[in-house]
Amino acid sequence: MASEADLRAAVIRRLVIRTYIFLAILGLILFVLAGTVDWPAAWAYLGLSGVMGLGTGLLLAYVW
Repeated sequence: MASEADLRAAVIRRLVIRTYIFLAILGLILFVLAGTVDWPAAWAYLGLSGVMGLGTGLLLAYVW
């Protein structure tokens, strides 16, 4: 039987992997459609999305 710490670690690992995959797909869509990676607003959006997504997910993982 897995302990609570093991379950929490698995949830956090899955959260980080899914967040990185989401950000990669979102970045690909944004920058391919823009035709350039020289778009500061898109980088800011990706950064904030990553921080907020991981922050919210980690908060919920520790409260859960």
